[in-house]
Amino acid sequence: MIGEADRARSLCDKLLSLAGPLHLYAEELDAASGQHLGNYPQAFTHLALIDAVSQLIELETGQASPAGS
Repeated sequence: MIGEADRARSLCDKLLSLAGPLHLYAEELDAASGQHLGNYPQAFTHLALIDAVSQLIELETGQASPAGS
């Protein structure tokens, strides 16, 4: 949304690589170790990930709206 598509792709790739064995996430991840912390699985984390990846896909395929919404 702020014009950093390459950084967004890199961060999404990193987050996807940190998924647990069932491809789920806890409510927090330790930034240094990738260890899952807090409640598991956490629906809000998954919804935010789906939204972020969807926006990145729209951007990369040229389907994003001009206002970014």
